[in-house]
Amino acid sequence: MKTLWMFDVDETLEISSGPVLLKDLVALRNQGDILGLCGNWAHVCRSILNWYDLFSIVGQIAVPKVVHLQQCKMYIPADRFVFVGNDHSRPRAGGYGSPNDALTAAQAGWDFINETDFAAGAR
Repeated sequence: MKTLWMFDVDETLEISSGPVLLKDLVALRNQGDILGLCGNWAHVCRSILNWYDLFSIVGQIAVPKVVHLQQCKMYIPADRFVFVGNDHSRPRAGGYGSPNDALTAAQAGWDFINETDFAAGAR
C-alpha cells in the first residue's frame, strides 16, 4: 500500500521549530512512500542539502493549500493520502501554523495527522 504524505513545514518539521524529525521522513521514503511539501517549501530547499532526494513534490506557488492537495490527490496514484501539519483546535505550546491544516485536509478529502501525534509515532 503506497501512501502519499504531504508535510506542512512551519512548526511541523524539525528544521522549522516542529517536532517531526527528518529521520522519520527518510524511513517513510525508504519504505516506498511518496513525500511532498505543502507549506513553506522554500525553507526546506534552503535548509536541506539534496532535499529532492527526500521530497518528490514541492508545494504550491500562489495556490491555496486545499487546491494543491486536491490536485495531488487527483493526479498522483496512491492508496492513501495523509497531510501532516498543525491543528488549531488542539492546544500546543509554541503556537500554531497558519492556516488550519486539519481543516484544509478535511476540505481536500485527505487524512490528517497533527505534527505532535506524528512525532509520537502515529501513522
